[in-house]
Amino acid sequence: MVVRRSLTQPRQSVFTAGGSVVPLNEGPASHLSYLHATVQMTARCTSTLAEIAEDQRVEGTHDLTRLMRVIENDRLFVLIDEPQLKAARSQLEDEIGPQLTTLLERSEKAIDALDTKEQSLRSRIASVKASQAAAATKAAETAAASGAARRGDARRLQLLQSRRQRAERELEAVEAEARQLETELMKG
Repeated sequence: MVVRRSLTQPRQSVFTAGGSVVPLNEGPASHLSYLHATVQMTARCTSTLAEIAEDQRVEGTHDLTRLMRVIENDRLFVLIDEPQLKAARSQLEDEIGPQLTTLLERSEKAIDALDTKEQSLRSRIASVKASQAAAATKAAETAAASGAARRGDARRLQLLQSRRQRAERELEAVEAEARQLETELMKG
């Protein structure tokens, strides 16, 4: 038996009319308090869910900057095979090889030039020392032989002493230059 209901009347509720169920015939005013309580509960649930979601978002993304750097550095660990490595090495040797040989030749020539300059400075030092010693002995012989009373000899003695001082200054300058060259050779 099929029972047809009218569209103008609401269907009967399966719940009994007692307890917490509000009958439909009381009107919309009685349901407003329940509706308001439902909205408040929904708002509290939503705020709680928002707090939980925010906590999880912060917890999940606090390390994001470090992870992004790790992901970006992925390119550093890309492996290549042996033929690619050999090709890159040979290309680099072809590009840099001639420049390296030129620089090595230039540095060897510069070292040779510094060695010859050092030898010439050493010989100059030896000759200055020898001339200084000869001038000193000659001045001593001249002063002892003629005596200090003669005026010309005193002038000559002053001249020889000034030459000796000049020779000593030259010797110091040459020795300083030799020390400088030695330090340059040690650094190079």
